[in-house]
Amino acid sequence: MVRWRWLTGMALALSLLLLAGCGGRQSNLLPEDANVEQAAETQGVGDAPAEPAAAAVEGDRYQVVAGESSASYRVGERFLDRNLDAVAVGTTTNLFGELILRDGRLQPSKVTVDLQSLTSDQQRRDQKLKTSALETDKYPTAEFTVTGISGDAPALVEGQEVAVKLEGNMKLHGVEKPWTWDAKIKVEGDTLHLNATTTLNMRDFDIEPPNVLNLISVREQVELEVNIVARKQ
Repeated sequence: MVRWRWLTGMALALSLLLLAGCGGRQSNLLPEDANVEQAAETQGVGDAPAEPAAAAVEGDRYQVVAGESSASYRVGERFLDRNLDAVAVGTTTNLFGELILRDGRLQPSKVTVDLQSLTSDQQRRDQKLKTSALETDKYPTAEFTVTGISGDAPALVEGQEVAVKLEGNMKLHGVEKPWTWDAKIKVEGDTLHLNATTTLNMRDFDIEPPNVLNLISVREQVELEVNIVARKQ
């Protein structure tokens, strides 16, 4: 606004100079600028209405507790294209998000995992995974958005564990796909516990399986497990 007033002042001064230099001949510069200024003063009038904010999901909110929650992967390693008994395991406790319950049933919710903090027992493996496979500099997180539960699932009851299939969308390595997790959920007091597992193929998410000089590589199939501790807000 300060810049606009300065420009308008300059236009006014030029108009006065033109009037003086032309023997009082009227110039239309001043009225046009005045109209523009008035429009600037009332900006927003006639603009398209803003999109309404998304309605908040109603229910009891349980905040994911980082440090007490964890996400991990398990993948078999290969040597010269032969399967080894070795299984690489990487874990992070850097999770955040919330789970929402209403009348004992899970509502649309989202949980995010920090992939940059994944660690295993081999630092070189971790570096290769982050730089060449997951590309965590470009895609630092993975997200799972819960949209519902498959089939008929009973409402959660205090202290009772319920097995469900969580349906939703998984976003990993810049690729988002509908996904289903096998899960167990239990509520104890103000704490919600959720354990979920699934298996995926790296290439489904445009991830190139790590390979070291065609000697040591990993299988394309990866087992994922998430253990969530969330507390009521």
